Amino acid sequence: MSDYNFTLSADRQTELIVFHRAGSPVTNKLYVHSKKQQFKKEQFRIDCLAEDILDICQDHKSKNFYQKVADLMPDEDIYQAISEVKEIRDSGHVKKPS
Repeated sequence: MSDYNFTLSADRQTELIVFHRAGSPVTNKLYVHSKKQQFKKEQFRIDCLAEDILDICQDHKSKNFYQKVADLMPDEDIYQAISEVKEIRDSGHVKKPS
């Protein structure tokens, strides 16, 4: 790791830590969206992943965004993020909007 900094999230209420690493950036073709995308998921699998995200986030206004995330990101990364959010939620440290 080269360095880090703190920044406010889009909601301007949550502080995020951003880590910067030394060296060349890692490229992952699964995150690159193009017309000739090499890795394409079936629509049913994308829908299931998006529903899993919605179950934990309860943000139904963002369904289209979650569909895109489910299409572009590896399943393992999505389930890892869901697992971490559940762990934080169960520990009682999640702030719910008022």
